[in-house]
Amino acid sequence: MKKIILLNVFLAVAIISFAQSIGASPADRNIKNATVVSSIHLGTYELYSGIPSMYMGILILQSQGKYKVAFSHDESNFEIGDYSFHPDTNSFEWKTGLFKNNNWGGKVTTEGNKIRIRFNRATYADSK
Repeated sequence: MKKIILLNVFLAVAIISFAQSIGASPADRNIKNATVVSSIHLGTYELYSGIPSMYMGILILQSQGKYKVAFSHDESNFEIGDYSFHPDTNSFEWKTGLFKNNNWGGKVTTEGNKIRIRFNRATYADSK
């Protein structure tokens, strides 16, 4: 089971790295038209990466500065971490966990009726 989990994480990081190396996604170009948000929405976000974007799993923002990234719908394969949200810059600071380890950003915008967290040029999470 550990080998499968490590393989899934490795594949996700490889896909993300490849996507970053070939440029920005069409969604990334639309970020200039997005509006900012005044507070963060706790709950479930769908995680996408790559060019074109592929569904990777879910991000769950929890209270007290905790987050969970699950690579399976039943949340049996997951990683946890800590975050801080900075409303003055509409961004996250990932203090521990997968997002910190990958040096990902966390700019928050709105895209239509969804809240989007942009981690890098090819990876983002949309509220459900």
